[in-house]
Amino acid sequence: MKQNYADVENIIQLSKSLGTTHRIGMNLINKNNGDNSPSQLFLDDEGKIKEVLRVAENHLFSMDIPVVQGKNISGSICGAGTTSLTISPDGTVYPCVSLKTPLGSVIESSVQDIWNGEIRASLVKSLVWENTVECKTCEVADNCPHCVGISQAENGSPFTCNHCDRMVAEAISELDSE
Repeated sequence: MKQNYADVENIIQLSKSLGTTHRIGMNLINKNNGDNSPSQLFLDDEGKIKEVLRVAENHLFSMDIPVVQGKNISGSICGAGTTSLTISPDGTVYPCVSLKTPLGSVIESSVQDIWNGEIRASLVKSLVWENTVECKTCEVADNCPHCVGISQAENGSPFTCNHCDRMVAEAISELDSE
């Protein structure tokens, strides 16, 4: 992201010219082996984050951030494990490409059994805003994309704040007040 943040408008235009859809996301996740080197590419400059957000304003419906103020604190944080699953090369099934909580293995169980299983159901039920640690009192929570996978990788818990989401939420909040 550090290398291409200034190209967002051109990337959006390329996507449109090809007739494809696009999503703008600020989150960078660890490699499957836990290596966090991708986080070094995170655009950790609030001014530059705002530049990207300003360009993206015309494309809000494609952004990986909430656009409606006032989260339902009892609602789901994200869609991890609710609409799709991720299967790693070794057969381990995860609720999301970034949330590395194993739900089972396709070598030992069918995808249908994993989907209908208690582990997935319990995880999905737990991924609600009221289970977060700092979010209830955070002044920028309404604008936070809160990736539970990044939080888990960074802090060991999906329910804590992470550096990337905090910076993006602060930038969005400042833009909202301009």
